[in-house]
Amino acid sequence: MLLHSYFENSLLLNIINKGGPVVLILLGLSVIAVTIIILKVSHFTFLRVGSARKLDKILSHWEANQLEEAISLSQKQPSPIRTSLTGTMTALANGQPVASVREDATRLTSNHLSSIRSNLRILDLISQIAPLLGLFGTVVGMIDAFHKLQAAGDQVNPATLAGGIWVALLTTAVGLAVAIPVSMALSWFDSRIERQRQVLENALSALFTGRIADPDTQAQNLKQSA
Repeated sequence: MLLHSYFENSLLLNIINKGGPVVLILLGLSVIAVTIIILKVSHFTFLRVGSARKLDKILSHWEANQLEEAISLSQKQPSPIRTSLTGTMTALANGQPVASVREDATRLTSNHLSSIRSNLRILDLISQIAPLLGLFGTVVGMIDAFHKLQAAGDQVNPATLAGGIWVALLTTAVGLAVAIPVSMALSWFDSRIERQRQVLENALSALFTGRIADPDTQAQNLKQSA
């Protein structure tokens, strides 16, 4: 009895009961979104997406012509850095044409960035359609409320009208409650991917063209050589 009473008075069940099928759909989308977000956070954490740890050390070994050390250290890094950098350094060390190696490195980088973007389109879709579904539920609810108002004729009860409008607006609130966190998570994922892209591009550029030292480093090197 207590359990039955709890479920009867549950806020979630009341929202589902009042909001109808639209709220059920939105709750289903929220479950999908939460599942994808958890999986992607775990994936990004495992691959250390956006992290450039030990990258300077790898490039320093490479620029010092310590090729084996650079390749060995690169192999210990998480993908996609490991695959892109290790493959590029190995090809360059073996004397393969720079143009073909650069083209292949660009292809690998593009493939890896595409792989870590997997399932983000679903989050983007949920963030866009959730408010629209909520708005659709509100429009349908308002139509129903005003239909009941017309049917009541002169015996209009303001409380009934207010209750109908409240129920109609409920779906919009649920739609926004689903869309806002998903949009925030998607923005964070996009920022990490953009950071990953910059890290890879900078690293590959350094492999092909070398790095320009900052003015402080240049001045220090001149003092040491003087």
